[in-house]
Amino acid sequence: MRFFIGDRTVAVNIRDHDELSAELGRRFAASEGFALATLNLDHLVKLRADPAFAAAYAAHDMVVADGNPVVALSRLAARPVALLPGSDLGASALCAGRRGGDQGCAGG
Repeated sequence: MRFFIGDRTVAVNIRDHDELSAELGRRFAASEGFALATLNLDHLVKLRADPAFAAAYAAHDMVVADGNPVVALSRLAARPVALLPGSDLGASALCAGRRGGDQGCAGG
């Protein structure tokens, strides 16, 4: 699922919890860092209005759907994704990284 905003494209590139868990596990195992964005309707509005926000979003490695409007749009586009609220993802990250190593989280 992709959203075209000006000259930028934001893609929901993680479809569901299983795909997210697998990718987090792979990255932790390889000691790779990552940036995960949780796309919602508010973000879609800000992406149009704030070039700095859009540039930061474009730098994320993984983007999940964090809002029912995004999920509904994905279904209309015949590219369905699951709802993965950011508030529920902390446990996924901790479980994927439970093998040890340094972890950090920033969010808002």
